[in-house]
Amino acid sequence: MTNSTLSSLPPDLRLSLDEIAQQLYTDRATLMVGSGFSRNATTASPNCEFPDWTQLGDTFYEFLYNARPSEGTRYLSVPELAHEVEAATTRSRLEEVLRNSIPDLQHEPSNLHIDLLSMPWKDIFTTNYDTLLERASTAVTSRRYDTVTKQADLVFAVRPRIIKLHGTLPTNGPFVITDDDYRRYPKQSAPLLNTVRQSLLENTMCLLGFSGTDPNFLHWIGWIHDNLGRSTSPRMFLIGSHELTRSQAQLLEKRNIVAVNMSALDEVEIGDHYRALECFIYYLKAKQTDLINLLWPHELFYSQAEVEGGTLDSILHLTNRWRNQRKDHPGWVILPEERRQPLLWDTEKAIGKWFIDFPEAINSLNSFVDIEFAFEILWRAEICLLPIFDQQIHFFETVVERYWSYAKPQKPFRLTSIQTTAGRVLTRNQIRTKYYHILLGLARYYRENGDIEKWESNYIRLVRCLPTASGEYRARYYYERTLAAMYELDYQKLQQRVAEWQTDDALPFWTALKAAIMVEIGQVSDAATALIQALELIRKRSNLNPIKQNYSLVSQEAVVMLLLQKLPYVYFQDSDQGTSAAPSPSDLDARLRKLYQDDSRLRTLNQYKSDPRADLRHLELILSRPPTRRSRVTEAPGFDIGSIVRTTHVFHRNTEMTAAYGFLRYYEDTGLLLALSSDSVVSVLSRIVPDSYHWALVTLARAGHGDAKMVDQVFGRQTLSKMPTEAVDRMTELCLNALNAVVDGISIPHQHWTFSLPFKVASVVPEVLSRLCSKCSTDLKLEIVKLLRTAYESDAKTHFSGVVNLMRRLLNSLPLQQRVDAIPSLLEFPILSDLNLKEAFEFRNPFIFLNIAKISDLINPSLSPSTIVQLIQHVSSTDADAREWASLTLARLHEWSFLTCEQEAQFGEALWSQVDDAGWPDSTLFQKWQFLSLPCPDDIDSRALFGMHLEQASFPGDTDPGTSKLGDQAESLFVDIQHASSLIAWTDDEVRFILEQSIRWWDDNQIKSDRLNEGDPLGFGANDFKVAVVDLINALTCVFQYQLRQERYVNSEASLEPLIESLVNLGLPALPLRVACLDLFSDSREHILKSIKTGLASTDMSCLRDALDAVSVLVERAESSNKDDKRADALSLFCVVGEILYWRRNPGLPDAISTIARVISLYSWVLSPKLEHLVLGGLQYLIDESCLSSNSNFTTAESNLAISLDVRCRCARLAYAMFTNYLNDNVPVPPVIVSWRSICQSETEFIEVRNEWPV
Repeated sequence: MTNSTLSSLPPDLRLSLDEIAQQLYTDRATLMVGSGFSRNATTASPNCEFPDWTQLGDTFYEFLYNARPSEGTRYLSVPELAHEVEAATTRSRLEEVLRNSIPDLQHEPSNLHIDLLSMPWKDIFTTNYDTLLERASTAVTSRRYDTVTKQADLVFAVRPRIIKLHGTLPTNGPFVITDDDYRRYPKQSAPLLNTVRQSLLENTMCLLGFSGTDPNFLHWIGWIHDNLGRSTSPRMFLIGSHELTRSQAQLLEKRNIVAVNMSALDEVEIGDHYRALECFIYYLKAKQTDLINLLWPHELFYSQAEVEGGTLDSILHLTNRWRNQRKDHPGWVILPEERRQPLLWDTEKAIGKWFIDFPEAINSLNSFVDIEFAFEILWRAEICLLPIFDQQIHFFETVVERYWSYAKPQKPFRLTSIQTTAGRVLTRNQIRTKYYHILLGLARYYRENGDIEKWESNYIRLVRCLPTASGEYRARYYYERTLAAMYELDYQKLQQRVAEWQTDDALPFWTALKAAIMVEIGQVSDAATALIQALELIRKRSNLNPIKQNYSLVSQEAVVMLLLQKLPYVYFQDSDQGTSAAPSPSDLDARLRKLYQDDSRLRTLNQYKSDPRADLRHLELILSRPPTRRSRVTEAPGFDIGSIVRTTHVFHRNTEMTAAYGFLRYYEDTGLLLALSSDSVVSVLSRIVPDSYHWALVTLARAGHGDAKMVDQVFGRQTLSKMPTEAVDRMTELCLNALNAVVDGISIPHQHWTFSLPFKVASVVPEVLSRLCSKCSTDLKLEIVKLLRTAYESDAKTHFSGVVNLMRRLLNSLPLQQRVDAIPSLLEFPILSDLNLKEAFEFRNPFIFLNIAKISDLINPSLSPSTIVQLIQHVSSTDADAREWASLTLARLHEWSFLTCEQEAQFGEALWSQVDDAGWPDSTLFQKWQFLSLPCPDDIDSRALFGMHLEQASFPGDTDPGTSKLGDQAESLFVDIQHASSLIAWTDDEVRFILEQSIRWWDDNQIKSDRLNEGDPLGFGANDFKVAVVDLINALTCVFQYQLRQERYVNSEASLEPLIESLVNLGLPALPLRVACLDLFSDSREHILKSIKTGLASTDMSCLRDALDAVSVLVERAESSNKDDKRADALSLFCVVGEILYWRRNPGLPDAISTIARVISLYSWVLSPKLEHLVLGGLQYLIDESCLSSNSNFTTAESNLAISLDVRCRCARLAYAMFTNYLNDNVPVPPVIVSWRSICQSETEFIEVRNEWPV
């Protein structure tokens, strides 16, 4: 075979041989050798040949029948004949016949054997009994083979191995020869079979010396399919000179076997297997030079000179090695994962050594050694997909400052070359190249970290150096400045910079990256056209420059093909966005399919490790697990009870963090960010967000995945708790600027709007911004209010998501006085109507979320009378949406006493101007009980109307007791009664009516109580019923706790007692009701008080909350009755609640704190000296224990952090209630309360904590 023959190979044959060569020289090819290959051995006796299967069968036949088989004689199979020999004689006799039939020692390995074994096979398997391969291996000096002749040898053998699967001469067996041997082989020789199976899964297998009818071939193919499945079995290559019929070829194809027929060559005759294998080996050897760079980098080990600590010589040796490796880099766009990992280890080791262990040595470098080292380590980090870390940035910035005078083009510079202290000569152009590379690396660092000021300063130098930069660096410059606009989420600037990007036909890959950015601004068809043109240019250049040792073009081609594959089909339906010279959508789609739906082309590219999908799958596999964080020191329980085992991880490496950063760098280097899936986004960003807030935010926005759950996994409380206030404000400003720009431009969306950055910003950033409200400064919150007003006025409200959460969290984050001050601004929001479902959900009336507590120090807002008049007019209008909106707004203003008497009267007239058939105001969001506190005309008695409503509703039960849904009228009536109890005084008749109707309702629906015990498979029926019953209990509790003379209803005792007992037996929260009715069941008083104590000691949250509610009711009844015995019971039980706080007992701590805060803010007499001691002690402990930055048990996970924050908020509320009591009593404030006031005034605390101290 000659070089001219190599160039004329048929395409199919070349494709298969190239794939084998690529796998072979990347240590992923194995070989299985059959009996046909032994016939290529040399012998001195021409009549002494290795038998084929037919000849071996004839030998067995002659042994059995003492005659050669005649022409008409047929036998079933050779293994069957061998079994007959064993049955007629013995196993030993069979193996003796077999040994005598194989002239092993009469033959010597040929050159073909030696050449074959000199190839870098990972393992060689053989079914042959002879020793030709083992003897040939002794003549191979470049490789050492271990021979495995039995299963036990597998443990000690080292690759590469020659594994004898069916036995070997000259031993006495066992040999695999009979049909019974083949049947038992999978069980008796399972380790050998598993070795072959594992090799198939990991490598490409070539078959030599087999024919399609070879029993060994058929059995092994059958075993492989049995173990791996016929459809999922890896592809194998059958090498030889075959004359296959069509049916034989189809059968091989069905078995996932590719027949590599070397007889397709003119110089190989059909059946000339020796010549066929000779050409096969020749081709593989010829490809070795071309594929040697597939193993780049070739040397990854530290010399002794490199590991010497902190010396100049060690850095010089390291830099020289890295420089040589860089020069040999074959040009991959993305370094293949299997080659990246060793380089990554090498690079990270250097970063750890020089920037952590010896920072003083690295910062003291000079005389051009530093710029060379900086350039080399930055280049390696970039191809390893590593960002610049904070420990390195000072070094790079120092280098940039030191060599600016050498790099800027304006200054006259006489020297054309400089000699370094290391003796190397650097030209000025070399210094500029290295300098510009470092400048671009710094720009990328500043961009990823959101440091816009430093990016702009660095950008000035980039622009000044641009005239002397190479075409490649100019392209990188345009890409960097365009991405900088992207990282500012500035759509207008991004459009402008894309338009200013000057592409170069000599650099088509950078044109493809520009096209990827164009997709993100909606220029989809133009982007698709540019991608196709870039791909065609890359292929043209590739055809003109045959692939040898540089894979840049094939790597670029693979990335561009992947970019085209990621473009959804809908992208090519836009005829408006294309230029006049662009192809029509149908032509574009046809060309697209032709360009990338070419499996053979993808296989060709994969030979050069240029399939970016494989690298992506590897990164996704690492990141598919939930993120784990491990510190340098970990603790675990020891074997001995009470002991702790501490482990210090000396060489600690966060592989998940490295993979996450690598994932993002991979997408940026390939332009594939448009294809990020939601799972990938969450997995990656949850790992990097603790250190790279800005990067995480921009990536989340660009990916366009912004539902609340996803954002919460990235910007949850744990993330925000670690963010400095300055960083929160910077991100808030970024979000504000992005949304302000979007609100104006989003009103005229084009066809591909949903793929563009403004749409993604509108759908993602509001949800992120809603979380930043919890820590950003107050001035920025007022800017958010202005932004929301603009969004409410926008014509494209349907494109926004997360606005409802932004409004709710924003208003709740404002301090109390600033909530009041914001009311005039909120009144300027437009009244919205005719909204679709999505808009109605997102753009709600802001006053729904505005909560203002009544305290004396508040300064009332200055409300425009004309605004109030307009609202009243909207309440009177026939527009139902406008009436609902305006009536709610006025109701909240009335609630806070911000309306004048005249305005309240006018509001009442307007509200009751439209009523339903029952006489209640129509087209409002209010429940019946709410009208009791709202203004109404003089001729309308809302109290009497509510009494009529109570009588007419009459607690309807279900017509069908077996149904799972409860009537809404009954449920709403329970809620009305519950809330109305604090607004009106019930008459005796009303109390009796409510009690009778409640008992009747319970009796009518008793059948549903069984579901609470049996459990509803779907949970719907049981849950609905339980909610209704709890509403009933709360309603009865509220009615009876304000009835001081309960003896008037003593006749109801017999009816109420069974109801309460039924509720208790069902495990429902009935203790508050029993306390509310305590006078009805005076005989059970001690039992009820004991039940409360038992509930307070419970670890079951439902029981504990029931008991806490009961204590609150007990205190309220004691307050109303003003009897000492009732107060004593309440004080005693309340001290038990205080002990929960003092001992920080979980569960129940948050509820206990809230109960104490609520009660002592209403009834100061509850704060006995004992309770005060318990409360102050508990608050003192919880200052540190609830601190989010502490190492307490609260903060070990996101869920526990939420518990910690909840406890801290409630503690602040309790501390403020205590503070108010001390001020009212004119006594000194204890130090612990002063400490909590300082906490609530700290800018580092979450706003929810700070707002618990309103003044």
